[in-house]
Amino acid sequence: MLQLPFLQSTASCSARLQARPEEFDNVALRELSEFESDKAIKAINQLESADLSTIRNKGGFLIGIMTRLRRQAAGPRLPEEIQKRLDVFYRSGKLKATDLDAKIFDMLGGMPSSAACAALDKFATRDLRDIRNVSAFMISIIREVST
Repeated sequence: MLQLPFLQSTASCSARLQARPEEFDNVALRELSEFESDKAIKAINQLESADLSTIRNKGGFLIGIMTRLRRQAAGPRLPEEIQKRLDVFYRSGKLKATDLDAKIFDMLGGMPSSAACAALDKFATRDLRDIRNVSAFMISIIREVST
């Protein structure tokens, strides 16, 4: 078993996550063990905040979280105005860090700021309680605003 020194124990981690260690493949666990401690803890915290009962491939989901954390560490790719609006969503609880995938950030960064802000404003007015795939929903709004 891989040792994750930043966690008290892998068993206590899996208890907090309500998942068994064998639900995470060796690739995901090895990648997590190679992360810096602070980033690994952020990844685990994001994993904890997700509803794992709806996720079939927990290892793949963890790898996705780590990929997003690496991209965030690479520096901001979005104009400040757009990033500030997203930060408001995160702080208010409308979005969790795991809700949007990298494609959303690429799409928002690749469009004019006014259009991206219009998409985010429209997104802000929507009730997300019944939305199962927030990223797909956001893509539909971006496409609608872009046309």
